[in-house]
Amino acid sequence: MKYTQEMIDNLIVIEDDKKYIRNQDFFMDDLTNLNMENIIFQNCVGFVCADLTGANLNGSDLSGLNLNSVILKDATLIGANLRGINIYHANLINVNLQNADLSGAIVINTKLINADLTNTNLSYANLSNSNLSDADITDTNFTNANLTGVIWETE
Repeated sequence: MKYTQEMIDNLIVIEDDKKYIRNQDFFMDDLTNLNMENIIFQNCVGFVCADLTGANLNGSDLSGLNLNSVILKDATLIGANLRGINIYHANLINVNLQNADLSGAIVINTKLINADLTNTNLSYANLSNSNLSDADITDTNFTNANLTGVIWETE
């Protein structure tokens, strides 16, 4: 399904000055270039095979969601909570993850080429076989991360 900004806005529930989207499954949906800033995705299945190219998810909480085969190319997730997410075979080329928390995330065989990971928390994350070529890893926390097979530079 191709979502419009109005459709996303209609899914938002505001409680105690916080924005929530609840009980949704965005499987194979087109959410390109939408503003989903500062939204808590609660009891949602995830974004499997969804296209979020250019989406704004700054400050959003996607913790524990399934993002397998998601496209987040050119998306911004500055300060997002991505703790414990699952991302396999995904496209995160040119994604901005500054100050994001991906602690304990499973990010396997994912393209993070030219990603901005400045001050990102990747502690205890599994980044096996992911491609971080040309990524900015300034002050990134890789404590106890699994970096087996990670590609650091373009060959």
